[in-house]
Order: sequence, then structure tokens, then C-alpha cells
Amino acid sequence: MLGRSKHRALSLRRQRLTVIAFAILASIAIIVVCHQHDRGFIQSYIGSRQHPMALLSRLSVSRELSASRGRKRNSDVIRVPPRPPSCSARPITRHEKSKGEALSISYLQSVPSASSVAPDFTVSPYAPDVVVESDFIEVAGGGKMFYTKIGSGPPIIVAHGGPGLDHRYLASELSAFAKNHTVIFYDQRGSGRSHNARKDDEHITIETFVDDLEGLRRCLGYKKFTLMGHSWGGLLSMYYACAHPDRISSLILINSAPADQRGQNAFDEELGWRMRHASGKEAARIDSLSSNEKFHSLNATDIGAAYRALFGLYVSNRHSAGKLNLEFDTVAARSGFAISQKMEWSVPRIDLLTELTVTLKGRVPTLILHGFEDVVPSWTSEEISWAIADSKLVLLENCGHFPFVEAPGEFTAQVNDFLDQHRV
Repeated sequence: MLGRSKHRALSLRRQRLTVIAFAILASIAIIVVCHQHDRGFIQSYIGSRQHPMALLSRLSVSRELSASRGRKRNSDVIRVPPRPPSCSARPITRHEKSKGEALSISYLQSVPSASSVAPDFTVSPYAPDVVVESDFIEVAGGGKMFYTKIGSGPPIIVAHGGPGLDHRYLASELSAFAKNHTVIFYDQRGSGRSHNARKDDEHITIETFVDDLEGLRRCLGYKKFTLMGHSWGGLLSMYYACAHPDRISSLILINSAPADQRGQNAFDEELGWRMRHASGKEAARIDSLSSNEKFHSLNATDIGAAYRALFGLYVSNRHSAGKLNLEFDTVAARSGFAISQKMEWSVPRIDLLTELTVTLKGRVPTLILHGFEDVVPSWTSEEISWAIADSKLVLLENCGHFPFVEAPGEFTAQVNDFLDQHRV
């Protein structure tokens, strides 16, 4: 009896161990299946050497987006596969079926890149063979705001980044759209050739910048226009769209600043991590942008070199920063630097996502472009695309903050297709 009981006990123990083993294997299988999408993010971050906190925030949003995909999607997402980082690109188009519908996906074929030597910026920043008309408008509080207008056709007003930069870093590439449109660049209050506009604390607010943009529209006599904003200019464009939705025929956001505080915090964290891992020479140049005293010791050439070092952290391939037009007038650059510091404290806690959903309600056709390697996490543009009904989101892999110089062929093709579809 004792031997038989011992044998039965051993048999039961084996059965329990077998059940436990199967349970463990089943759990591993479930985890693998449920995290296939997240693993792709992990692999992409390991490949680009992103830091762990950025990975965790990206995975968190990935899970939120995955959980929300059970409801009807109100925006189109195009994910552009990677290209070698030392190559420029030209688009090749094919169609894939997604959820029973044709989804146009642009793939990139690598071609030899141009020289990585910084170009000569002593020439005009605008595309060749365009007629340039420049003037100033009066703005609230006194002073004038500079704008320049090129081309003919439906109007596009371009809001530059910063705050505190001017329009020149965008002019060469974006003036190509003047072939079929009137493209209006302007220097925001206190920046570039608008540095004489009043810029005390009372007037350096997001509301004043929105009013300045509306004043430009009224001065030019446009009932409606396409608004195109890059980086900080994207955030400004969203504020304007919420305040004046009936004035916008379409909205184009290029690597926009985040629309909520969580995204802003993630951007700050990512930039801080990249700065801590910058080389000694780059770090020294970037440090000269850390205070008024240091900045005012720089001449025009040093200012350009400092911003180029900083923007080297924003791009997929650091040679791309050398393609940006970063010529500065010392007086204007110092004014712009002061604007950036004042605006940092004047902008309240940002929470635009709900307002975008409630105010726009599918009224404004929207194109959102964002590079995966940007210092601004790409999931912040995914959030914006969910907030704006019927928006189109284009995610560019191996591309950072400046797609018009990092992936010019695909960028131009996507924007032209969008403008053709929503031509007024």
C-alpha cells in the first residue's frame, strides 16, 4: 500500500509539472503574439540607439493606438519604408490592399546622394526663376512684420519654426510649390526682418502670433488659404486653425511640435538625451545657445554653426543639417533668440487635441508629415492625426525633423498630391 501510494503521488506530481510547463509555454506564445507590433518598435529603437525612456513612451502609445483600432479609423496613415541614411530618394508608387481598400504607399528607391559639403548660402534662398514680391505689414503694438510672396495660384502661407528662427531655412525647398501656387513666407514677430516689431512680454504670446497671422491674411485679401507649418510653426498653425477654421482651405503640418503636454515632455526628454550624447565639439557649440550672455558673444558665423550643431541632433543623417540655410543677421538672430526664451514661458500648458477634434470636425483637409528619426517623437503626430478627422498621416522612416532636405523627393510628391486633391 505504501509503495502504491508513493507511486500515485509521483504520478500526480508529474501531471502537475506537465500542466505548469504547458501553461508557461502558452503564456510565452500569447506574449509573443500580442507584442509583435511592439517588438518592431523595439528593434527600430535598438537600431537607432534610442534611450530606454523614449522606447517605453513609444510602446505605451503603440498599445493605446492598437487598443483604439477596434473603432472606425478616421484618418489615412502611410508609412514610408526606410532608405540608406547616406542616400537621397525618389518615389516609386505601388498599391497595397488594406482593409479591403486600395492604399497608396510610396516606396523609396535609393540614389546616390549629393555632396555633404554645406552649400553656399550667399545666393537668394528662393528657387530660381520665381518672381519675388516683398513688403511689410503693421502689427499690433507697433512695428512691422515682413513677408515675401512668390508664384501665382491658390495661396499657401508658410509658418516657420522656432520660435525665433526666420523663413529663410524653408525658402529654397518650399518655394518650389510656387510653380502652381502663390507661396507666402513671413518672418514672425521679433524674428528675421520682423525684429523691429514690438516684442515685450505682453505681445510675445501665442494669441498675438495667431492675430499676426490673421492680420497677414486680411492684408493680402485672401478669403481662404492653405496653411503650412513646420515644427513650432505647426503648433502655431493648429492654434490658428482652431481660432479661424473657416479661413483655411487645407492644413499641412510638417514635423509639428506636439499638441499636448505629454508630447512636449517627451520631446524635451529625447532632446536632452541626444544632447548628453553629442560629441565634445558639438556640445560646446550647442551650449552657446543656452543663455543670453553666451549667445550675445557669438558673431553671425558662430550663430549659424551653433544652430547647425543643434539641428544635427534633429536629423537622421547629420550631413542633412549642412543643407539647411542657416545664414543669420546678428541683430535679427539675437532678437529671435530672445523671442524663443520669452515664448517658452508665455505658452500655457498645451492641450490642443480635444480642441482640434471639436473645432475642426473634418472641416479642414489635413496632411501630416513626420520623420521617425525626429527628436519630436512620431507618435505625437499620430495623436494629431487621430484628433483631426479625415486627416492623412505620412510617416517617413530614416528621416528626421527636416523632410524637405532629408527626403525631398517623397516630401514634394506627397505635398503636391495633397494640394492637387484639395485645390480651390
